[in-house]
Amino acid sequence: MMESTTFRLLTCSLLRCCRRAKCFEGGRRTFLSDAYWCQDIWNTRTSLPIFRDLNMDKFYLAMDKNFQTRGKVLPVDIDLFALCATSDQHLDDLQDLVHRFRRTSQTAGVLPSTSHLVVRAFVAASADRRLRLLDMLDDRVNYGVFLDHNTASMLMDTFVREGNTRDAAKIATHLMLQEDWDNPISKTLALHCCYAYVQNPVPEPWQEPEPEEDPNAETEYVRVKYLRNKWHDGHFDLREAADIVGKTLAWIGATVDDVGGHSCELLGWTMYSKWQELVQCCDRLQGGDGVCQDVIGRVTGLLSAAGEQCPDAAALSARVASLPTVPAPLGDALRLAVERAVAEHEVADVVRLRQLYAEWQQRRQHELELQRQAADRERRVQALEEKRQYLRERERLLWFFDNEEPLLAEVERQWNRPQLPKPPIVQKLLRKKRQTEEDYVPPSVRRSHNK
Repeated sequence: MMESTTFRLLTCSLLRCCRRAKCFEGGRRTFLSDAYWCQDIWNTRTSLPIFRDLNMDKFYLAMDKNFQTRGKVLPVDIDLFALCATSDQHLDDLQDLVHRFRRTSQTAGVLPSTSHLVVRAFVAASADRRLRLLDMLDDRVNYGVFLDHNTASMLMDTFVREGNTRDAAKIATHLMLQEDWDNPISKTLALHCCYAYVQNPVPEPWQEPEPEEDPNAETEYVRVKYLRNKWHDGHFDLREAADIVGKTLAWIGATVDDVGGHSCELLGWTMYSKWQELVQCCDRLQGGDGVCQDVIGRVTGLLSAAGEQCPDAAALSARVASLPTVPAPLGDALRLAVERAVAEHEVADVVRLRQLYAEWQQRRQHELELQRQAADRERRVQALEEKRQYLRERERLLWFFDNEEPLLAEVERQWNRPQLPKPPIVQKLLRKKRQTEEDYVPPSVRRSHNK
């Protein structure tokens, strides 16, 4: 019995070590397990018979023709293309289709799975394509691609694994902009990614600088209908890294009632330069569990560097320094919070995502069936209209002599129908042409005789 107990203890210890080892890939940390990605279901997404003979190039050309001739495509077609896009060329075509589809009236009926499929298609691609995905997410008006809890967590985990704290923090800021932080995993991951960027902002810069204008270039003036007043909403118009990352830390940190959340909120309001909110945060945390000691030093350093932007920097620094502290670093606290959230909620998220994949597949089949029925109905209506036109022509041909007089009267009426007056500009051109013809004098031509 002693040997069996020892064997069980060794087995449990080995399993714990294996689980810890799965959290590291390529020397960098990852938090989500392979099960979170539901890769087995994702790999069978094109198992339906309709996808077996689907040629993506011809599919893209057909949708491009619909855009040019009809000005629209069906939402289920965009969803299917996003579902099957794998190569870099298909992703480029997908980006083009999503942009053009967003500018049509059909975008109001976009399927709930389309944004998820677009994000997952770009996540599995190269780093350059993922940068394009970030541009699409930033341009909400022209693309309309939005993150959900699962795709946000997948993207943040991917960038953390690559050591790309900048893009991981950008994904976290999207949760703040969407004001969607109900999921514990994505919420704690967002705080971890933002603070990781504060500690080690790589790669730089946060935003690519705009190309400089050529001073020798010719100035082009464009007429506009109206001038838009300058307005900064303090939310979607945020561009500076300190402002948008600070607001993300402040807003999401306020929803986490522990030392890590309180520390993030304190640091966030300081980075965002919201001094009144910082005072209120200090008052609220005065009798709490405390904040991380390293955050106190970072906040006081930012207050000292604020200069004239913070007139009461000394008083604020004293207020911050008086807060209760804990010795644990904020990075370790946030990392433990993410691990705890993943351990408690990963199974529920995986079950929910599998259910969503099944529901989306049923919805897709239903939309395809409706599309097939609509196309079949359109073919039948067109066939009936062609048959009616043929019968009308045959009737006029067979009964011509019986209806000869009414037909001749109709022809005479059409012939003698008064013409509509021509536009003034046309009348003016006709008068000028008539005058030219009346005053025209032919040139005199001399015939030369050969000697």
